Amino acid sequence: MLLNPPYSFHSASAVLDAASSPTDQEDRDKIWEAVERSRTQHRQKTSAEILGLAEVVEKEGWDPNSDGSLSGLLELVKGEGEGEDVQSELRKLLKGKVKGVGDTAVDVFLRRVQGVEGWEGVGWFVDQKTRGALERVGMPGDAEGVRRLLGESVMEEKEVRKGFVVVLERALGVVLEGKQEELKRAVEGE
Repeated sequence: MLLNPPYSFHSASAVLDAASSPTDQEDRDKIWEAVERSRTQHRQKTSAEILGLAEVVEKEGWDPNSDGSLSGLLELVKGEGEGEDVQSELRKLLKGKVKGVGDTAVDVFLRRVQGVEGWEGVGWFVDQKTRGALERVGMPGDAEGVRRLLGESVMEEKEVRKGFVVVLERALGVVLEGKQEELKRAVEGE
């Protein structure tokens, strides 16, 4: 919701521009409206944290091209290595610099960003919550097991990576929505 029209908060500068419009209350209210429409809990706190995140991204130079790629953040952590080293460094930076970001938020970030072109160095990441969801829907709960399932198809590496993220998100969604039995029936052809 926040990234798509009519809000298009795809970068820190887009959020800051909307929040700092001195002449148009409507622009300042866009962040609140977007959070309200996305049915987020604790809307005022979330709005403030989105603005705070945008300020940190801008101040730290994490998005130097203002394109939402966070290429500056990626370059900063790439020096730490690959895979778990990058994950660990991202976790430390995000939790240390961004108010309101804890382990769960970092897990969501790592789970989703690993499918974005350029972020391959994050490695293959499955957080505990998603691991449990994968197992509850009858899939392997580890990154290697999911990769093997996807790799058995005729996908290119880039597509495997995107598919990997989709599988994690879908498994988690099925469990959070309580639709495991519905999925099981669909798989069994009932």
